[in-house]
Amino acid sequence: MKEEAVIPVPNKTDANALDAVRQEALDRWRSRHGVSGRASVGAMIEAASIAQLVATDEGPCFEPDAFGELVTFIAELPF
Repeated sequence: MKEEAVIPVPNKTDANALDAVRQEALDRWRSRHGVSGRASVGAMIEAASIAQLVATDEGPCFEPDAFGELVTFIAELPF
């Protein structure tokens, strides 16, 4: 198995926007995991702004299971 490089999480300067790399990784994750109606868009955006990215042959990606768990956790927060 090829070792993946970890891409550091940037300092959050704009909570309302994702940079292009994180948006691309989020779009890739959503299309692969069919989550269009199952998860809150706000939770996905918040998760994408803080989740660890890994460099793959396809480009930066979120680790699928960990990212899904993070989205679920954020969506279930009471505030």
